[in-house]
Amino acid sequence: MKILLHIFVLLLVSLQGNNARAQSFVNGDLDGIVNFDIAPTGWLQIPQTDPACQALPSALQATTDLVDSTGPNVTGGVAGIAQSGTTFTSGLHAGNTSSNLLWHEGIKQDVSGFVIGATYEISLYQTVLKQENCLDQSGSWRVYLDDILIETTTPTTSALAFDDLNLIWENRIVSFTATSTSHTIKFISWDDDANIQTSYTDITGALRMGIDNISFILPNPDPPFVHLGPDTLLCLGSSLVLDTTSPNSTYLWQDNSTNPTFTVNQAGTYWVDVSNPFGTTRDSITVNYDSIPTVSLENYTIGCPPEPIVLNAISIPSATYLWQDNSTSSSYTAKEVGVYTVTVSNICGSNSASSIITAENCEYQLVMPNVFTPNGDNTNEFFTPVFEQGISEVEFLILNRWGEVVFTSSELSPGWNGEHNGIPCSAGVYFWKVHAQDFEGSSFTTHGNLHLIR
Repeated sequence: MKILLHIFVLLLVSLQGNNARAQSFVNGDLDGIVNFDIAPTGWLQIPQTDPACQALPSALQATTDLVDSTGPNVTGGVAGIAQSGTTFTSGLHAGNTSSNLLWHEGIKQDVSGFVIGATYEISLYQTVLKQENCLDQSGSWRVYLDDILIETTTPTTSALAFDDLNLIWENRIVSFTATSTSHTIKFISWDDDANIQTSYTDITGALRMGIDNISFILPNPDPPFVHLGPDTLLCLGSSLVLDTTSPNSTYLWQDNSTNPTFTVNQAGTYWVDVSNPFGTTRDSITVNYDSIPTVSLENYTIGCPPEPIVLNAISIPSATYLWQDNSTSSSYTAKEVGVYTVTVSNICGSNSASSIITAENCEYQLVMPNVFTPNGDNTNEFFTPVFEQGISEVEFLILNRWGEVVFTSSELSPGWNGEHNGIPCSAGVYFWKVHAQDFEGSSFTTHGNLHLIR
């Protein structure tokens, strides 16, 4: 029970006059004049009429005390070593049924400069102070944002004697989200059990708590982070939602709209300015549109001998190409008759096209000589066709008179040089044979005799 001697002192600073600094407590160390019924410099006591206070029956049951190691009452236990600075605040949560008294004490301060929607943390240090007839070993502080209870701190426990000056201080962190640019922050003592009766023997009864070193852990005061993403390519008919939602921010898009999101449904460059009290950040994105690629190839009729045909599928940015032989260029050089197919793909889909290459006036003809002279005079050194037309695939064979194959090739040119395994063959009569295929895919075989003269 609080000693009945009450000394009234004049507050040096009135908090109700907007003396709180932005996002900071005035005198967070709770320093001031040691005495009963007094708040620290820059703070106010929570009055009996406050919704957070349960004090009865008079205003003196709602007045905190300012404490250091010398008092205000060492023998009664209302004394101790501060956690920070020179003094700290103590408050009772205590009752006396016989005298119909209820003490409930705390302090408050008006703080301005909050960013609406931003999350803040309050750091405080608490201790179970006790006094000779308030011996409860465990208690907390309740923290209010205006009239809203935001947290009851985790209790601190102390088995120290009521007159021990070496207190057990523990740190507590309380968080809240600002709903206004200014708030009244309140701290009021709280017994964590139902027994608050004063007693000189009951260690679970009335409670005296201490509080010190109250401060804000401020949010990072940076401009908002904005990232619309990399430049992108969309398919026709699709859209993209750009979302820049950020706490406590305003938005300005390139078209002067002010929503946190913007829906893109046509090509262009889009930008947004996102602003909070700490600054403005701009980001932009370029969006292009594409469709399923269209592709076509022409058909060709060639003569003899066939000339290469370059098939162009048209180069399309960001598209890929796949020809019938798995080549991947946007063009293809066709050297034979046949069907050539390409598939062109992008993020929106794929299409295919084919080209048919045929030959005309290209019936096969093959005229072979009947003599050659591989004697080193650089004249008539190879046995090769005099004329050929319409032949696409061949197997060219030379046999000696005993039917032994002395030369084979899949090409008619440059032909046979008159050697077998690098050794010149003897002069005489040899037999040639050609198995071939024309450009229309028909096979034929022809043969004849030849004379090798040296």
